[in-house]
Amino acid sequence: RGSAPYLRILNFIVESDDAPTIKQIIDGTQLKRSHIKKLIDDGLIELQNREIWRDSLADRDFVPTIAPQLTPDQQAIWDVVHDGIKARQWDTPQESKFLLHGVTGSGKTEIYLRAIEQVLAQGRQAFFLVPEIALTSQTVRRVAERFPEQVALYHGSLSREERYDTWQRARSGEVTIIV
Repeated sequence: RGSAPYLRILNFIVESDDAPTIKQIIDGTQLKRSHIKKLIDDGLIELQNREIWRDSLADRDFVPTIAPQLTPDQQAIWDVVHDGIKARQWDTPQESKFLLHGVTGSGKTEIYLRAIEQVLAQGRQAFFLVPEIALTSQTVRRVAERFPEQVALYHGSLSREERYDTWQRARSGEVTIIV
């Protein structure tokens, strides 16, 4: 008698693909935390701590792409940038700072993506700074299509918790590029 709510919780847990959170159980069964607590107190279920990262890009699908052929002008720039990054890998004193200047659509982003690729090949991580928030969506798409499962987003419109999770994922090596 009175066991229906508890049975709903147990069935929900059993039918879940992964161990559900308390919030997922409450949302999925429309029951109260007190019902879950009783099952815990009776030894029928057990709580476990696990870290769950918030990922602002988790609900988006990105179709992987390959690098396009460079134009002659891009190739000339890339040769210089490539050599600078390569020299930096071996800790030579050669300066490796570059400023790319060009109009919108001139191909700067492709140089940035190749530079990121080379830096990742050296076992390092990369930041891709976007000059204005309006460009974030298209930049994230381009970077994530080139580097699937390696990109995280960080900006002031994210919650404090999402920003924290992004940093923790980067520190752990789960993501290698932050836009």
